[in-house]
Amino acid sequence: MYGINLYGSCSNNTIYNNYLDNTNNAQDYGNNIWNISKTLGTNIVGGPYLGGNYWSDYKGADTDEDGIGDTMLPYNNSGGIMTGGDWLPLFSSASAEAYIDLKPETLNLGSKGVFTAFITIQEPYNIADINIETVVCAGAHALSGHVADDGKYVAKFDREDITDVVPGLEVELILTGELFDGTRFEGSDTIRVIGK
Repeated sequence: MYGINLYGSCSNNTIYNNYLDNTNNAQDYGNNIWNISKTLGTNIVGGPYLGGNYWSDYKGADTDEDGIGDTMLPYNNSGGIMTGGDWLPLFSSASAEAYIDLKPETLNLGSKGVFTAFITIQEPYNIADINIETVVCAGAHALSGHVADDGKYVAKFDREDITDVVPGLEVELILTGELFDGTRFEGSDTIRVIGK
């Protein structure tokens, strides 16, 4: 199933400000325009500018944090858009507050092994939608993650991957990540950290 499917004689259309979250977001065999000029105004994902479309599978980055993707342009839906593409793909500016519980409560930077983050996210977001490849805590990328029986998301990290953490009795470690729809989340926990 396609979100938008445009065949050969279907050309000269301007397609923008759509929320495309399908198995195949678009197929375009014609010559169509997939964005307007960057214009101040609230877009379909709540960002401050109108431009292109929101694509659930767009993997570029919003380097200037204006709510519009700046890399991997034009976005052509993995070749599904035969001519051109979306030069101003919308980037989800939504964010969710996460509640983090780190274990162990005392982290020895000189020891080997893993540490664990138990994550919950405010409603209406679903922890099953966490993209584990985006989860980072104190510079360490998550090794693995799953939804536990108690409804929390469990992420494991290698202690040796931690960066820029100063030992102390009360050290705040920040965890960030994204859901599969691009919604960002962030939370922190304060634990004791022992140096190497």
